[in-house]
Amino acid sequence: MKVLLVSYSDIMGGASRACLRLHRALLAEGVESHLVCSNPKTEERNVHRAFSYMGKYGGKIRPLLDEWIRKIRGHGEVPQWTVDQVPGSLRRLVRKYKPDVVNLHFVNAGYLPIEAIRDVGVPIVWTLHDMWAFTGGCHYAGKCIKYQARCGACPQLNSGVVDDLSWNVWNRKNRSWGDVKFEVVTPSNWLGECARSSTLFGSRNISVIPYSINLDVFTVLDQILYRKKLGLPRDKKLILFGAASHLSDRRKGFDLLLSALGHLKTQDLHQNLHLVVFGSDTLPPVVGDLGYTSQCMGKLTREEDIAALYGACDVFAAPSREDNLPNTVIESLACGTPVVAFDTGGMPDMIEHLRVGYLAKPFDIQDFAKGIHQLTNVESPERKDVRDRCRKRTCELYHDEIQATAYLKLYYTMLAGVS
Repeated sequence: MKVLLVSYSDIMGGASRACLRLHRALLAEGVESHLVCSNPKTEERNVHRAFSYMGKYGGKIRPLLDEWIRKIRGHGEVPQWTVDQVPGSLRRLVRKYKPDVVNLHFVNAGYLPIEAIRDVGVPIVWTLHDMWAFTGGCHYAGKCIKYQARCGACPQLNSGVVDDLSWNVWNRKNRSWGDVKFEVVTPSNWLGECARSSTLFGSRNISVIPYSINLDVFTVLDQILYRKKLGLPRDKKLILFGAASHLSDRRKGFDLLLSALGHLKTQDLHQNLHLVVFGSDTLPPVVGDLGYTSQCMGKLTREEDIAALYGACDVFAAPSREDNLPNTVIESLACGTPVVAFDTGGMPDMIEHLRVGYLAKPFDIQDFAKGIHQLTNVESPERKDVRDRCRKRTCELYHDEIQATAYLKLYYTMLAGVS
C-alpha cells in the first residue's frame, strides 16, 4: 500500500497537525506514506514540498493570490473564506509519487484549485477538517444553511446578490466534482451530519474517523513538578486557553470565556483562579480589569512543551462557537486535564459530561462559568479519578493504531472496488 497525503502544511494549524499525525500512524503500520505540502516546516520521513519549482516562496505567494482573487470580486477581509482558483496540479503529484490512494486533507489557501480533483487516475479519499468542501467558500457556515441547497447572497461576504462569489464557487464545485468518485471522511459526527445534509456531498459515502495523537508525548504528568518548571503558581487553580490566533477569532469564543470569567467575578468566585494562555504573547487589558492574575506562555511548537502545560493546569477552556474535533481538547484529555466546552460541534464526541469535563448549554455564559467553577474545585481523591477517566477515554478513542486501521480498511475497500 502506497498512500499520498496532500495537505497545505505539515504543522501550521490543527488540520495540518492532524494530517501529520495520520502520516506517522500509517508509517508505524508499515505503509509507504508520503505527505506533500506547500511549504514543509518539519524534516520528518517522507514529508515533501509540493511546489519544488517555486521553492519555499510558492507556499507564501499562493495564499496571497487566492486572497487577491476574492478582493477583485469586491470582497475585502473575510476570515476563513477561500476561493481556491490559483492554478495547481494534483495529477503531477500522482505521476511523481505513483500512489495507490490519494488522501486529501486541508488543500485550501490557494494550494489546489477546485478543478484539480478531476481525472486523477487513482482512488481519492478526502478528509474534511471544516465545512469548506461543501459550501460556497466559507470554512464554517455559522447559522447559514444555504449549503443545503445552493449558495449565493452569502452573509459572510455581506452580499445581497444571488449570483455572487459564493454562488460562483459552489457552481465550480458542482460542475467539477459531480461525476468524480471519492470517499469522504470527517473526524467528528457533527461535521459528518453537516456533509450529509449538503447538496454537494449528500449522496456520497461519508465515514467518521477521529484524529489520533501521540499518547507517549501527551500523557499524565506530575502537576506540581511541571508548575515549578514552567513558573506557574502552585497555590492557584489554573485555567488554560489555547490562543494561536484565536484571541481575535470570534468562532473560537475567547470573548465568551471572558464573559464567563466576568460572571465568576460577580459571584465572588474568582479569587483563586489564574488564567494561562499559550499561542499568544499578550492578553487584552480586560483580563486584568476583571481582577484575574494571568500569564502568556507564548507560541509553543514542541509537543512536549504543550503537553507539559496541559498537565500543569486544572482545566482547559474550549469556548468555541463552532468547531470540528479540536486537537487541543484531545491533547488536554490525554494529559488528564478535564475540559469545559459548549455542547456544540464535535465537542460531545470527546467530552463525557461530568465524567471528563463539562458541556455547557450553547452559549450560556453562566453555565460555562459553572463548568469552570465545578472542574476547578474537584478535590482529591476524586481529582485523580477524573484525570484517570480523561486518560482512559483518550486511549480508547484516539490511539494512532485505531486511526491507521480505520483508514487502511477504507483504502483497501476502495481499491477492491467494493464501495
